[in-house]
Amino acid sequence: MGDCIYCGEPVGLMRSQHPECREKHDTAVTKIPQFFGQWFESALPPARFRELAAEVARTHYVDGPRFVELTKDGFGALIEKALADHLLTDEEEEKVVGLLREFGMTLDDLPKPIGQRLIKCAILRDLDAGVVHERINLKGQVPINLGAKEHLPNAIEEAIAIRDKN
Repeated sequence: MGDCIYCGEPVGLMRSQHPECREKHDTAVTKIPQFFGQWFESALPPARFRELAAEVARTHYVDGPRFVELTKDGFGALIEKALADHLLTDEEEEKVVGLLREFGMTLDDLPKPIGQRLIKCAILRDLDAGVVHERINLKGQVPINLGAKEHLPNAIEEAIAIRDKN
């Protein structure tokens, strides 16, 4: 007689799971990412949200590695929902970053497209506000090998001229 792969209780001969346990697990796999999408509209603090998500995972037989995957999917749902009608504001971005920290994650832990969307949003928000951050700091001469008929675009030439004046 085997044990259920979800709850660990005896399940019977030639079986590996209880139908109820499988149903609870499948429900959690669907619902946990959806909870993330709903979190933006709630006033729930990040710590409490993490506790609730972990409790749902525990009571619905979602193990640690699977919970991490669902969490990443959840952040994808959260960001998609937040970006559905506008760019993220500074406050919304801070809220997302705070939730990431609460789950012990960084942008690098998220699937590449999700993290890139957040970075692109920050850049677009800055550009919309007329702020251009210098994201790369180069020291010394930067060798740029231009061909005979190549030239720097006007914007780059102007930026270099301004930099050289200072």
